[in-house]
Amino acid sequence: MTVENRKSFLEIKVIWKDDEMFELRVTASNINFFGTTDVYDKSECLANFAKTLKGFPNDNEIIFYELGKKDVMLTFL
Repeated sequence: MTVENRKSFLEIKVIWKDDEMFELRVTASNINFFGTTDVYDKSECLANFAKTLKGFPNDNEIIFYELGKKDVMLTFL
């Protein structure tokens, strides 16, 4: 896929989970960026983040979701 026809998307896939934690693979793409990262977090945190996505985007709203404790962040603009 060339840069000119790259589709914009966000894919969130569960790789592993138990009762308290999970591992996600997040892949995002647009005309300027393509990237994949694997992250771990607690299930309750992801549920809260999912609630913030309901109705998104709303005007110029920015949703911020930080994962983990060591320099790992996702920002959805």
